[in-house]
Amino acid sequence: MSAEKKTIKIFIAYSQKDRTELDALRTHAAPLLRKGNVTIWFDGEIIPGEAWDAAIKSNLHAADIILMLLSSHSLASDYFYEQEVKDALKRHKAGTARVVPVVLSACLWQETPLADLQGLPKGMKPINSWPNREDAWNEVLMGVSSMIRELENAGKEMAREQEKIEKHPIAPALKPTTKEEHAWEFTTDTDTRTSYEKFLTRFPDGFYAATARERLDYFDADDTAWEFATDNGSEMAIKKYLEKYPNGLHVLDAQQKIAGFEEERQEAARKRREQEAAERRRIDPFYDLMIPIKGGTFDMGDTFGDGINREQPVHKVTLSDYWLCKYPVTQGLWKAIMGKNNNPSSFKGDDTLPIETVSWDDAQEFIQALNKKTGGQYRLPTEAEWEYAAREGGKKIRFGNGKDIANPSEMNFYAKEDHKQPYSIVGEYQAKTTPVNQFKPNALGLYDMAGNVWDWCTDWFAEDYYQQCAAQGMVSNPQGPDTGTYRVLRGGSWSGDPQYCRAAWRARSAPPFRARVVGFRVASSLPFDGGSASPVL
Repeated sequence: MSAEKKTIKIFIAYSQKDRTELDALRTHAAPLLRKGNVTIWFDGEIIPGEAWDAAIKSNLHAADIILMLLSSHSLASDYFYEQEVKDALKRHKAGTARVVPVVLSACLWQETPLADLQGLPKGMKPINSWPNREDAWNEVLMGVSSMIRELENAGKEMAREQEKIEKHPIAPALKPTTKEEHAWEFTTDTDTRTSYEKFLTRFPDGFYAATARERLDYFDADDTAWEFATDNGSEMAIKKYLEKYPNGLHVLDAQQKIAGFEEERQEAARKRREQEAAERRRIDPFYDLMIPIKGGTFDMGDTFGDGINREQPVHKVTLSDYWLCKYPVTQGLWKAIMGKNNNPSSFKGDDTLPIETVSWDDAQEFIQALNKKTGGQYRLPTEAEWEYAAREGGKKIRFGNGKDIANPSEMNFYAKEDHKQPYSIVGEYQAKTTPVNQFKPNALGLYDMAGNVWDWCTDWFAEDYYQQCAAQGMVSNPQGPDTGTYRVLRGGSWSGDPQYCRAAWRARSAPPFRARVVGFRVASSLPFDGGSASPVL
């Protein structure tokens, strides 16, 4: 028996306001119509006197391919959206027709149920945005032509199967033979196309023949689904294949493609971060100098019993994560923000020397200019943040360089005999500032947390502030008193007695105060992706 050539019926849904585009489509489709087995129907084919709505629904339900011409006009049409789109999608989901969106012009098709379908032209680029619309329509008709060939081939395959059935009617066996039973057990254990084909070659009319053919049909459907998914090429299409065929023939390939999409996303994110970091570095000289400080709870105050009342009592403080500059602000960094001719320091000649002779107010002016330039949220550290970092995360450490003995070979302070303490060593007195990276950092990577220049902190100073904190029990992220006359200074200086360089020592000065022993360093609560090995400006 020879099968008649299947007629492929195409239905076009559109808005009357897009009639010019419809005519262009029909013109380009002429070669397909000349094949003799392809028809196109649209509402212009309705015969006078024929029921309009019934004719549309009848032809839509009979169509093999439904082309939805998308524009702001068609999406605004209640009949197009509520009737034609809804009926077409029902048939598409049932597998009785293929629905293909064709984007005529820019419109919000992504917000419709058609967004999940693969449309034309390729990439869903609106036809009216193509430099040459002839190319766009050719792209559309090539896609339609490909679908027609697939439907024709499917029809031929069905006809061949029907012919086989008519020539060789299968009378199912009532019971499998022992040989068939053993062969079937091996076939199902192997569960491959080849094993089922071999089984049917041996047992074409066997007890399990129909089940074997069903399994082969499943493999055919699996292959077709994979072909469509890979032709589409999108991650959504591959995921839909996996949802439909979680144990399918192409699961490993699908999983590899999904992994590839994830790798592409990660690589794109990495490049985006690199670009953002490069731009940040270009405008922000502090970007690679900020050290992450992991928050925690520690005993704040004089844990050695070396100090005075303002350092007592020792009390519990909890801090959130923050970032602190590894160096005091250098003269190079100051000039990068405030201008190359702006340098109030007393000791000059080296841009790696700390900025000094700056007041608390000067530090605030610098930070305001820095944030304006970089878009950052830099600030001075609180004195709790400063002490926690100086003590390497709240450890019992006397000096901010991680040591319990003040050694002039390890920090810059007043090391003469007349200022010796039980916890200091007499040695060379520098009598000036030193480059911020001259001595080794503490375990957190922070330099000059003991000596060289005092660091301004953001807090107001109060003699009894620690008593106030202790009365509260645990204190979280303390900001200091609400008001005051003086601001807090920490860390000691090149001219300071060893006791003033202790991590627990609390000094104070008025916000306008300037001296060649006073500098500052910046902090931030925002994360940084930069490293911490860049040279100091």
